[in-house]
Amino acid sequence: MPYNRKKKFIPKNGKTILFWIILSLVGSCQSSEYNSRMIKFFVKGNEALRNEDYNAALRYYDAGIKIDSTFADIYNNRGIVYFETLEWQKALKDYNHALSIKSNFTNAYFNRANLYFSLEKYDKSITDFSQVIATYPDSAEIYFYRAKAYLESSKYDSAYLDLNKVIQRQPKNADAYDSRGYIQIKRKKYQEAKQDLKKALSLNPKLDLAWANLGVLEGLTKGSKDSSLVYFQKALEINPKEVYTLSQFALYYLEQDKYDLATENIQKVNERDTQNPQLLFAKATLFYKKNKTKQAINLLERLNKENKISDEMHLLLGECYLKEGKVDKSCEIWEKLSKIDITLIEDKIKKYCQ
Repeated sequence: MPYNRKKKFIPKNGKTILFWIILSLVGSCQSSEYNSRMIKFFVKGNEALRNEDYNAALRYYDAGIKIDSTFADIYNNRGIVYFETLEWQKALKDYNHALSIKSNFTNAYFNRANLYFSLEKYDKSITDFSQVIATYPDSAEIYFYRAKAYLESSKYDSAYLDLNKVIQRQPKNADAYDSRGYIQIKRKKYQEAKQDLKKALSLNPKLDLAWANLGVLEGLTKGSKDSSLVYFQKALEINPKEVYTLSQFALYYLEQDKYDLATENIQKVNERDTQNPQLLFAKATLFYKKNKTKQAINLLERLNKENKISDEMHLLLGECYLKEGKVDKSCEIWEKLSKIDITLIEDKIKKYCQ
């Protein structure tokens, strides 16, 4: 199963939301309850942050906090500086502090949700996005963000429902159809996935991952190999460096035992992202096909340990264990998969696990 690139799933105007939070505070904080000198440092910090001058922004926010440490907004915005400079624990401390001052601070909940997502704490991210949705129930963007967190938590039905809400509010949002098409692949709703991906491309034919996922669908539904080839080529014409597409293209060639072409695409991915789960899956598949089963198992067990393993990767791991004579381990995997989709391994369970 394809592993979607995280950045592609984020709404393209996601950065705008963060800066809307920053700038919206400038006009709202001119209150006599706060020290005027602190407010001046706060406003200067916001200007520096808008210009991505993070060192200056940090200096202004620090100076403001020394004068008045009771203003939640300045901690929230300093948290954004720490987030952008990858000092994530400091960012978390500032968001938490902002919320301790102002418990209903929606902006801090939103920023902390993004931070939790980056820390791969998806359940906490979902909880915070839900807080934001309670305040902004008509915001398509927030539903999009929460759908992203549901996806990474493998809560595909919940992600699907959130994407429905995005599309209800923005019926011409090509990215939403693209993402829902991907979710439908994860839910094994292949016909619905195809409809969504084609709808996305009718709205925006430059969505490279939509073309790639159409290529994936042809393979999953035993469709035309020629069509798959065309779809992958279209995707790479738009974005020739996309690791997801290159990895899927490698798997496409491996299904046909075209090892040289598969290896060429694997090498292209390896130059860009050596830790990509789909790359490791493609490498494991190549090892398996070349009877280098132990190397394949090492890669797949690593993905399993990191909780980045899909059903298809589990299937391959079961086959590798079987080849190595470890039938008990194969049966353990197949029994788990049978609870998801018995058609995947029913014959194998009957043959090896009775």
